[in-house]
Amino acid sequence: MSTNDEVSFERLLIDEVQLLLDEKRAFLSLMRTGIFILIAQLLIISILIATSRFYEIISVLHMIIPFYAINIALALLGCYLIIHAFFRIRHYDYAVSFDGHFSPISVAAPCHGTDSFRCRSQSLPSERP
Repeated sequence: MSTNDEVSFERLLIDEVQLLLDEKRAFLSLMRTGIFILIAQLLIISILIATSRFYEIISVLHMIIPFYAINIALALLGCYLIIHAFFRIRHYDYAVSFDGHFSPISVAAPCHGTDSFRCRSQSLPSERP
């Protein structure tokens, strides 16, 4: 490989790792959104409990039941967002660490033996037969 190919390969490697880190950052913001949804609905419930002495629950039951149904749906949504983001963040951490069998960079996988299909499909454009 010439030095120009090595520089372009390193640049490709850096760009793909930066892309993975950007995707991880997006899932961190998704987790932050899920946490905010959980905290916001708990804040609203605590305000309702603090002001409950000013109204009777029986007289506002027609508003309380849909409100709690919406709160349960928001709590489930917040939990889903947090759990989904957590597992995706772990996936991207694993991808960036280069451990195990998963390699985020399709062209960076080691290739020993040029006759296999995997090696031909993962070679750099300048190295393809």
